[in-house]
Amino acid sequence: MGSTKIHQCNVRIIAATNKDLKELVREGIFRDDLFYRLNVLDIVLPPLRDRESDIPILIQHFLKIFGIKFGKEGLHLSQEAEVLLFTYDFPGNVRELENIIQRAVVLTEGEIIETSHLPKDFYRKGAAVYHKVEHPNFKAAKQHVIEQFENEYIIDCLRSAQGNISSASRNAGMNIKNFHHKMVKYGINPQSFKKTE
Repeated sequence: MGSTKIHQCNVRIIAATNKDLKELVREGIFRDDLFYRLNVLDIVLPPLRDRESDIPILIQHFLKIFGIKFGKEGLHLSQEAEVLLFTYDFPGNVRELENIIQRAVVLTEGEIIETSHLPKDFYRKGAAVYHKVEHPNFKAAKQHVIEQFENEYIIDCLRSAQGNISSASRNAGMNIKNFHHKMVKYGINPQSFKKTE
């Protein structure tokens, strides 16, 4: 009579939620035994609206993925579409951004994604940001948002590269001369990002 070998395998479960499970356990809505089984390692990911510098990176990532999937490689956003995406607060976080880009890629017939390729309710939700910017017209408000983004993006690149301009410009995919011009324009000192001993 042959012997039967039982192989034990370990299963790791990765679960995500936008709810406060500890609070739900206290309220008796979520099972405490299940919570403690799942809660081995906590990874708290801030909402996308608090990670503005991630938005252009994610946009390029999704454009590449869906461009390949739908045979529309090399797509890019119009300046107006960029402004709307960079100033939107994304209540649905990364998944919402992913869906918006997928929809835009499917709808566009050219190489440029325009504002008309974005969801209709996107304008209503995103337009509120312009009320926070005290400028007389759309063109001035748009320029203000673009400059604000450029300033923060250059700072993030320099911080990641610890003040090394060559590395920062390379990581940003920018010509070093253009990168340096932006630094001068916004009065950014790369020395302040260098690692001190």
